[in-house]
Amino acid sequence: MPLQVLWIAHTALTPAQEDEYDRLDRAAFSGPDHDPAPGDPPEEWDSVDLHCFGLLDGRMVSHAGLVERPILVAGQPFTAAGVGGVCTHPAHQRRGYARQVMDEIRRAILEDPRVHLGLLFCAAERIAYYASCGWERRTDPLYALQFGRRVRFHAAYMLLLKPGIPIPPGEIDIQNIPW
Repeated sequence: MPLQVLWIAHTALTPAQEDEYDRLDRAAFSGPDHDPAPGDPPEEWDSVDLHCFGLLDGRMVSHAGLVERPILVAGQPFTAAGVGGVCTHPAHQRRGYARQVMDEIRRAILEDPRVHLGLLFCAAERIAYYASCGWERRTDPLYALQFGRRVRFHAAYMLLLKPGIPIPPGEIDIQNIPW
């Protein structure tokens, strides 16, 4: 059965859609692989502004979200399309649904003239997957806000580079909490 794609602004979610998204998020991001290690400090994460849902029979099975944020790369201003909350319900994984949603996200970023690049945070074990989707691993220091303080943020991150827009190497400051 083909996956349907639904784009919807966060502010336009109905209460029923919010509940369904919360259930998908909890199913995909709970358990020992996602829980912080003992002694790890808490992290502050922002919500997304725009959702891209993958639907099967009208039910949410996959998701990726977008935010648009000003960032600095090597001290130069850029506008990033931040990607967050990429997930597929465990009962529907390994069927290509996240890939279809990420293809939609990639297309949206590449076609949006307001943004210069895409930026996502991911677990180290997902780097190869996102690289296969066209994202590039960067290891320059990245800074974010955490509980009102600018801190070096140690999560792995990747960039989606747009043709014709050079993004220099160097420190990245997202000037906000991560998404």
